[in-house]
Amino acid sequence: MAIKIQINKSVEEFDIAGTIYEMDMSDEALKKYRKEWETFNLQVAALEKLPNDEAAEQKAKELFIQVYDLFLGQGSFEKIFNATGKSSWLMIDILKQMMDVVNIKYTSLKAEKKQQYTKQKNRHNHRK
Repeated sequence: MAIKIQINKSVEEFDIAGTIYEMDMSDEALKKYRKEWETFNLQVAALEKLPNDEAAEQKAKELFIQVYDLFLGQGSFEKIFNATGKSSWLMIDILKQMMDVVNIKYTSLKAEKKQQYTKQKNRHNHRK
């Protein structure tokens, strides 16, 4: 009789304004999210130095769309933006909350991999 091994999906679910969104939490996705978040923050900082005109607002919206589409899937930005009453501050707050989860998962993953490596290394050293 075969032993059945359950494989859990590596996703995190977020309930945002009553809609459930799934965010991929695979190793590669976590790295991608962290890099995208860093780029997003740099680009937002650069935008804050520009005059607050329609072009800057459009660029900021494009940055949000890019991040939300990566994190939660195509079209997620518009639904969430409308649910927040079109509030950029709330959109940033939601992103920060998601990034808190990403950073916790990433830190946990790194610690787990380090522990596995150390365990394997110790086993190998004991055999000698």
